[in-house]
Amino acid sequence: MKTPLRILFPSLCLAVLPFLAAPCHGNEPDPDDRPPNILFIAIDDLKPILGSMAEDPGNFLNRIYPDPGTRNAIKEILTPNIDRLGSQGINFHRAYCPSSVCRPSRTALLTGYRPHVSGVTSNSDGYFRLPDKPQFLREVVTLPQYFKEHGYVTYGTGKLFHTGGDDEADPELSWTTWFNKAPAPEDIGKRSRNEWAPPRDRHAKMIFGTDSGPVEGQPDYGNADLIARLLTEGQVNVGNRSARISPDQPFFLGCGIFRPHLPHFAPQELVDLFDIDDIQVNRETLDTFFNDMDDVEGWRPKSRFDGPLGDVLEWGLELGKKRGLEEGDIRAYKEALRHYLACSALADRCVERLLDALAESPYADNTIVVLWSDHGWYLGEKYLFLKTRIWDEASNCVLVIHDPRPGREAAGSPCYIPVNLQDLYPTLASLAGLKRPDHVAGVDISPLLKDPATEWPVPALTTWGDGEAIRFGEWAYLRYGQDPNRVELYNVREDPDEMTNLARQPEYKDRLAELDALLNCALQGDRFGQ
Repeated sequence: MKTPLRILFPSLCLAVLPFLAAPCHGNEPDPDDRPPNILFIAIDDLKPILGSMAEDPGNFLNRIYPDPGTRNAIKEILTPNIDRLGSQGINFHRAYCPSSVCRPSRTALLTGYRPHVSGVTSNSDGYFRLPDKPQFLREVVTLPQYFKEHGYVTYGTGKLFHTGGDDEADPELSWTTWFNKAPAPEDIGKRSRNEWAPPRDRHAKMIFGTDSGPVEGQPDYGNADLIARLLTEGQVNVGNRSARISPDQPFFLGCGIFRPHLPHFAPQELVDLFDIDDIQVNRETLDTFFNDMDDVEGWRPKSRFDGPLGDVLEWGLELGKKRGLEEGDIRAYKEALRHYLACSALADRCVERLLDALAESPYADNTIVVLWSDHGWYLGEKYLFLKTRIWDEASNCVLVIHDPRPGREAAGSPCYIPVNLQDLYPTLASLAGLKRPDHVAGVDISPLLKDPATEWPVPALTTWGDGEAIRFGEWAYLRYGQDPNRVELYNVREDPDEMTNLARQPEYKDRLAELDALLNCALQGDRFGQ
């Protein structure tokens, strides 16, 4: 039985916008004088397909696993550990990224500057402290740096800013010690490309396959294991770099997990968990995705073999003919889905290592855990693979926050109010009792930890290219540049997949004007009362 999507729908009437200037929630005094520790977990390209989200209307797991029994079995194996964290804290089902690609989203979250303000709007824009960047960005105090300046030791590894290396990890300013690479406990084994993945000589992006080694041989597991050992043993050493924590000084620990980023290689043991015959997609599924572009301007695929999804389908047809198999394109599509799910499960197993170590450590009762993915991911919707653009599939990301201190959260309660990764910097500062830096955009969402259904008149802003979008209550409003024909409006309560564009229907003229004004406020840096 489906559970309803409990979304708040605040009024959008411009006459009530002055309400947004009301004083924000104050911080209650903490009976425990210890500053909280922070465990900060970033996962790359993870779509919101957590088992705990599977029953949400429009969730992709509902589409590919329509049978409730099969879906329940998948929920048990896909992300049980991230779901465990969500059951302890607050899982934000409608969290959105600042931008739908890695570098802009991460730079926004960690510097506090939105992409359209910093100018970091694509992956090719480079490290934010490079000489060609504006002075305010080169000299910015990042999120871990801010905690470091307030008495925390900060240690990190994996992909947090944009790469896991010294060249872009901001090691000198943000971290007490940065670890470029943590050795995995075991070997990754032999890597084999799946036969249904397009060959590399075709320059296709969707490459997937298996590693013969165990989960413990994966580089991501090595990064998680380093932070886990630091929690349980109090000290780790990698080469000439070391880290030490103790109850005498608060810490900020960052762990970046690369999977399910491409290429989608996962241990065979995880791929085998997802039986290809259980995945229910067919020609009608692909037709639905292709035809979804009929009511939007400028995005319709040129052909059925356009883009990364088309690459997989075209190769699947060719291979299927060679093997005497009908619908080889559907088989290749299922294989691509299966390997993405396996890579998501790999990320979850790394989270398991971190959460188990925290539970065993002396820090469990005073460590705030924040788990987030930098953006979503298309798995065929809108006839796309990969990321980019401002539709829900790429903008909606994973966000779970758990604050174990007494009275800090309504533990296990899901939140369906739109929030943004841009909100994490001010929120973590607030939870630690620190003043929010003046330059930091976003709002403090800590009140939603205590009451996930409280009235929340703040839109969630996402930008990419010339696209700008807000999610607010039941509405998603998207616009592109100054072209009046390239505007989209969706009622996500009735249309969670954003399939039917309402922007051209006359009865929504006033709604469009109201949302347009609210989007302009968000772009201009309005903090909506905070």
